[in-house]
Amino acid sequence: MDLYSEIFVGAFATAVGIFGTILTSRYRENISTKKDQLKHFYGPLEVLVLMNKRSFKRYFSEKTTSHEKSFIERNIWHPGHLKTKELIINQSHHLPKIPDEIIDLLEHINVWLSEYELIYDKKEKQGSVFAGTKGYPYPKKSDDFICETASKLRGKLNKG
Repeated sequence: MDLYSEIFVGAFATAVGIFGTILTSRYRENISTKKDQLKHFYGPLEVLVLMNKRSFKRYFSEKTTSHEKSFIERNIWHPGHLKTKELIINQSHHLPKIPDEIIDLLEHINVWLSEYELIYDKKEKQGSVFAGTKGYPYPKKSDDFICETASKLRGKLNKG
């Protein structure tokens, strides 16, 4: 092998090594990003929306008393909505962009918290706390999006 061939082979091997290192690095970064999204955002958010969904069914059960409904509003939905809002605001940096479904959920929560304040804190209003009557019904598509995204991320991470 002549000198030029040796230089070419050496340069080619170096380029392949660098390219392989870059691909491996990007793969690890991609996995790390997905893991952070699931761990810090979609996983906790999924638990909150599933809890909310179950308590919503309980709230509208014929067997649920007005005392139990008040308990759900004060001790499940209110802290759950505050936690969801906090999670979206403080952990959305893990996402490449904030999906509309997340903004829709946040908008609903903000209106709901405003209604909650009027009923429970300021006592300016009576009745149940609902944002839907103000034109901001609960965005069920957000729940589907959050649960599907969490499931997809789990699937990608478990494949390795």
